[in-house]
Amino acid sequence: MRRAWKGLILLGFIFLSTPLAEAQFSGRDLVDGWNAYQRASSKSSGKRTDQIQAADYMGFILGVWNSASYYNPTFHVVAKGITLRELCHVVGKYLDKHPERWNQAAVILAVDAIHQEFPTFPIREKTERIH
Repeated sequence: MRRAWKGLILLGFIFLSTPLAEAQFSGRDLVDGWNAYQRASSKSSGKRTDQIQAADYMGFILGVWNSASYYNPTFHVVAKGITLRELCHVVGKYLDKHPERWNQAAVILAVDAIHQEFPTFPIREKTERIH
């Protein structure tokens, strides 16, 4: 029993000492995924790392897209027929045009990119922070 408690305390210490800020997916990470997606989509790249990173990029974009249905279930009816490939290109082209924003959170960049292409894409109202 004592051994189990030591293990739990060790796991708790590891969890609490891990910086949570590093877990955020940044715009730079999204750009890396977009670049890997482009390399993996071309016939010239057979690197496994590009394919894995491209799959992460695609999954992230799909997650942002699907989470929109939580806020507005009718949105998917409006944008019916768009493919994941088209979504990846919409976000990627936005990233290419806005390198000054790469330091922001990836989810913000993805939502802004999709909203620019599809104005009916649900976005959260900007609110002032109270300090």
